[in-house]
Amino acid sequence: MNPTIKNYLETEQPKITTLSDKEKRLYEAGIGILGAIVCDEFLDLPRLPKNKYSIEGLFYEIPYYDSDQLWT
Repeated sequence: MNPTIKNYLETEQPKITTLSDKEKRLYEAGIGILGAIVCDEFLDLPRLPKNKYSIEGLFYEIPYYDSDQLWT
């Protein structure tokens, strides 16, 4: 499993707290499947900084863990 995604699943708390238990399991299962099929170098960009306008460049984020974008 991709170590970055595995770390998300094991240690991170979701930014979206209003999901039902079923919805949480579905999102985490989907992220787990992604982690199982991508290589270690899949996330070769840095994680989006907390203040996303503080620095220029390309970044990645996983909305369930990095933001509440799923609701907008």
